[in-house]
Amino acid sequence: YTLNMPRQDEDATNSVSISVKKQGLVSTMLHDAAVGTNFELSAPFGCFDMSGAEKLWLAQEDAPVVFLSAGVGITPVLAMLENIYVTRPATWLHASIDGGVHAYRDRLREIAAVRTGELQRRVWYENPASSDGEAGGNEDDAMMFNLAKYHYKGRMDLTKVKTGEEKFLTPELLHLENQNTNYYMCGPPGFMDGQMEALKHLGVDEDRIHYEGF
Repeated sequence: YTLNMPRQDEDATNSVSISVKKQGLVSTMLHDAAVGTNFELSAPFGCFDMSGAEKLWLAQEDAPVVFLSAGVGITPVLAMLENIYVTRPATWLHASIDGGVHAYRDRLREIAAVRTGELQRRVWYENPASSDGEAGGNEDDAMMFNLAKYHYKGRMDLTKVKTGEEKFLTPELLHLENQNTNYYMCGPPGFMDGQMEALKHLGVDEDRIHYEGF
């Protein structure tokens, strides 16, 4: 499960927020548990975190971060973003079926609005619903385009970064020229395999790509 952030209430120092999708044996048990139920927990573990980047970020205060996610893979990278978005430039690339299953969309748009360009976000909807509106909100202004519900129809295709086929999808968006950029990715295997190959094709060293599947 993903540790999201401390809860924003009077009990924030004694509680945390986790994301649990109601699928599987344990997740169903957690969803069905009554308020006040006690559970015995292990310490957090896993390799998908930002450890190791601290020295770089202390030495290079403007070292960018690029996040890539698909579906519910948005959850762990959102937890990372919440901890660093006020400190350095960041780009978020996300793929979803449509707006109805796009978790945390409003939160990401809120952060992008607060950071006035320091958080760039690009979203692909494979099959957008009518309620999602037009891709990019039909905006030609870069700032307003960044705040749109979604930006491109279809699956994420980073090969178009170099061809200029998609509006406001550029090498600068991915900070490709900065060798201090780190890339954090979470999603299903097919998504991650595709984006890993795309990033390497764009010249990103594999040791700067961090990932976890689900």
